[in-house]
Order: sequence, then structure tokens, then C-alpha cells
Amino acid sequence: MSILVEHNSVGLAEADHRIANNLASLGGAIRLQRNSISKSGRTFTTEQVCMLLDDIDARIEVTAKLHKSLARAVDGNEVDLGNFLQEIAEMIGALGPLGKMHLTVDHSGGGYIEPRHALHAGRITAELLTNACKYAHPTGLSVKIKVHCETKDDGSFFVEVTDDGVGFPEHFDPSTDGGLGFQLMRTLAHELNAELQFEHDSLGVCARLVKRANGASILPFIRKAGIVFDDRVTHLIGEAFDNACSELHTEQSTIDHEVIAKRIIGAAENGERDLVRLRDAGLTALGLDDDDHPNQGRRAS
Repeated sequence: MSILVEHNSVGLAEADHRIANNLASLGGAIRLQRNSISKSGRTFTTEQVCMLLDDIDARIEVTAKLHKSLARAVDGNEVDLGNFLQEIAEMIGALGPLGKMHLTVDHSGGGYIEPRHALHAGRITAELLTNACKYAHPTGLSVKIKVHCETKDDGSFFVEVTDDGVGFPEHFDPSTDGGLGFQLMRTLAHELNAELQFEHDSLGVCARLVKRANGASILPFIRKAGIVFDDRVTHLIGEAFDNACSELHTEQSTIDHEVIAKRIIGAAENGERDLVRLRDAGLTALGLDDDDHPNQGRRAS
């Protein structure tokens, strides 16, 4: 399977690699769900099994919609975040009972972002919508949900999902508590080097996914190392760090991120200016051999 793209865009090898990565991430989510079910020891009704299959179907469909968006794109390299989230929201709404969800999507501030960022944002949005549809109103009332997104030219973006439900249970901490859906969202946000923020009260929940400017996540490690790079190199190694972290399909500790950052910063200090080799230096620091990546790095002179 490969995506047909125009010349002067992403090559078939890179497209196939991207698909393989996304399918691996999807497989990891399904295994996570399977393990959660196995450990629970519960017996499921037919209705509950159908709901579980709907959840899996939604996660597969999000990945499929991403690649359809890439196939329609002029250069095959970026995804229109607003349109992508609109499709996901409509898909999640169609899975539930008619009239269960009243949905509004505002993507007037949307724009184009990197495919791997779009996939993570899309999957998190799908989980938030599914959670709101199931739990916002335990009495069965229809839920009003608004999705809003904005992007900037520096690669930063945010996605906001709000509902008019009853809020979280007392003492519930979304940063640590919750079932598979919350665990998956935290993992995806961590892989994206983004913040997943929640505000909630008795009038509803506001969830916000915030992705900072490209490369911004490595700045604290650069400051800690006491090394000064010019803006161009800082942006390059920041992008390499983001790319390396996005290759990790399981939640990694802050210590692991620091190991990756130190290796990339060290390589840059020694004169390396190739994006792929910088990224691979970070992955190698964790013993992850990345030889099967197509070498399509960008070199900064």
C-alpha cells in the first residue's frame, strides 16, 4: 500500500514508512485496549462489545482519513487541521445514536500542519468527543460539543473541545486518572511533546491540546547544557528532537527525553547539521536502531 503523490513531494518510500509508523501506533492502541480488557476480568454484553468495536473502528477511521487528506493535498506533506477535525467530528457523531450529540466545529483559525501532528491531534480529538458523548450527561440527555482549532506559521497549534455536561467526578484528576481513553490521550500528547490541559466544573469540561512552536520543546535542555546555538541551528535540532520523540510509540519518561535531547545537542555541537542524522542520534541514545528510515534529511549549511 502506498500513497500516490505528485513529483517534488514526499517519495513513495517515505509515504510507506509513514503508513507503517501510523499502523504500528494504531496497533499499539488496540493492544493497550486488549490488555485493559483482559486485566479487568469483566464479562461484556453484546452492546458493550459493539461499543468497544466502535471505538476501534473510530481509531482506524482517523488514520484512514489522515492518509486520504494527504492523498488530496497538493504536495502530500501537510494536512488541513480544521478540515481534518471536521471529518473526525462528523464521523464520531455518526457512530452515536441520532440526536445524542449536537456538534459545532469552528476552524476559522485553522491551517496546515505536519501529518504526524495531525494524526495525534485527530486521535486525541476523537477520544475527547467519544468520552463526552458517553459520559457528559449520565442521564442520557444530548450533549452540546464545540471543537475549535487554531494554527500558526511557526508550527504551533491548539485544539479545544468543550461540552455542556456535568463535569468530572469529584477528586478525578485527568492528568493521572481515567481508563484506556485518558491513558491513550496522555500517551499521544506526550509523543507529540504537547500539553493536554483540562478545566472542568458542574457546567462542563474544556479540554485543550496545546502544541508549542516547532523545536520549542528542546529549549529547556539547551539552556541546561549551557550551549548557545544560532536561531537556525536551534530550530533544526528542535525539529530533530520533536521527530525523534514522535517515533516512540509508548509513553516515555522525562529522563528518556533528556537522554534524546543530550545526544542531539551533542551531535549538533560537534557540527552535525543533517535533520535525519540528528534525529537518529537521539533515537540511538535509547538503543533504537532507525536504519529503516529513508534518508531524506534536510541539510543546513
